[in-house]
Amino acid sequence: MGALIGTLLILFLQLNKGTTTTTTTTTTTTTTTTTTTSTGKSTSLHLFICLYMFYIATTTRPPIISLLRPNDPIVAIYDTAAGGSTGGSDGVYSQYLSERAPSAIDRDLNTKYLNHGLNGLESFSSYDRGLDTGFFITLTIHVGTIAVGFRFGVANDAPQRDPLTITLEGTNSTALNTGSVWTLIYGGLTGIDLDPNTPRLTYGAFKNFSNSIAYKSYRLLVTTKRGYENSVQYSEFELWGYY
Repeated sequence: MGALIGTLLILFLQLNKGTTTTTTTTTTTTTTTTTTTSTGKSTSLHLFICLYMFYIATTTRPPIISLLRPNDPIVAIYDTAAGGSTGGSDGVYSQYLSERAPSAIDRDLNTKYLNHGLNGLESFSSYDRGLDTGFFITLTIHVGTIAVGFRFGVANDAPQRDPLTITLEGTNSTALNTGSVWTLIYGGLTGIDLDPNTPRLTYGAFKNFSNSIAYKSYRLLVTTKRGYENSVQYSEFELWGYY
C-alpha cells in the first residue's frame, strides 16, 4: 500500500511541475484590469484523490469473520480421503443425538461431534478408529466465502480422540459426494495442543492458511488423532474468512 501511495504522490508532484500562473495587467486612463489565470494544480490534485480513492475501494479486504452458522446444512461422512468421493455418510456415531455433526458448529463447547468411522463396534479401539471422518457443509452466510483460517474446540473427555491433523477442501459444485469437485486448500495441524494434558473444553490455536478463492461448500476430514481410542471427537470447528 505504501509503495502505491508513494507512486501516486510522485505523479501528483510531476503534474504540478507544469502548473503556471499568469497575471496580466492592462492600464488605461480610466480602467485598470488585472487577470490571474491558474492551471494544473486543481486538476492534478483531483486526479490524485480519485486514484487514491480507487485504490482504497478495490484493495481493502473486508474484516475476517466466523463463517459458519449453526443451521448451515452439514452432512457427517466417513471412509473418505481428500480428493476422493464420499465413502459413506450418516455412519456410526455416538448413541447421543447431541454428539452428531451439527454439534461441531453450534458454538457451544459443551457439545461435541463424535464419529467412530467405518467400524460399528463402539467398544473397539485402535489408532485408526475415527480417521477419514468429518463432514461437508454448505455455508448460508453468503453465496461464496473466502476461508483463510480455522480453530478447533477440544471436547470434554478422552484426549486420545483429539484430531491432530486434517484436510480442508472447497468446492462450488453441488455434487458434494463426488471427489473430483473438491479442491484442497489446507492440510496440516489442527492447532490443538500436542500435550495430552491440555485443558478440556477449550479452543486450540488459530490456524491461518493462504487462500484467495471463494467457495460455496467446504469438506473437513480428520487424518490423524492423538492416540488409541474408539473414535475421533471435537466440540467445535470454526471457519474464518470473508466475502
